[in-house]
Amino acid sequence: MARWSIVLAFLALLAFPVAAPAQVATAPSDQRTVSASGVARVAVKEPRKLTEATIQAAVDAADRAAEAKAIRVASVRAANYAANTGVTLGPLLTVDEGDFGIFGSLLALEENEEGGFAPFCERRERRVGPRRRLVTRTVCTVPEPRTAIVRLTYAIAPV
Repeated sequence: MARWSIVLAFLALLAFPVAAPAQVATAPSDQRTVSASGVARVAVKEPRKLTEATIQAAVDAADRAAEAKAIRVASVRAANYAANTGVTLGPLLTVDEGDFGIFGSLLALEENEEGGFAPFCERRERRVGPRRRLVTRTVCTVPEPRTAIVRLTYAIAPV
């Protein structure tokens, strides 16, 4: 799920007027760069029918939307930084996902130890009535809004 989200976020960068190279390269230590971070939070839209599959699809859609929004925010910030400092943005060098300080630590709390998410639906049993009849029902919950954090690093175009 997260790998596809990164790929989709990178593809979303191609929609921006800033040229994105086919290969992500690291900036040499003597190269001047502009970096900007973007954070976005998108609510998970509750599906009509609550099942594991429909909730997972809604979570994936919210993840993609949050990542695209965070990339747009970071791209605009980088352009503003460049304009305010009198430089021109060059090609995009790196795209880093999440884990920047406390925000990344808070996002990690959403995932379980296997790297995925807990089941959205669970079976609950309880005894009801004078005969204490056992009743089982499935309860599904839609998770909290999804958050994405990205950092974009652009080269500074030569003058």
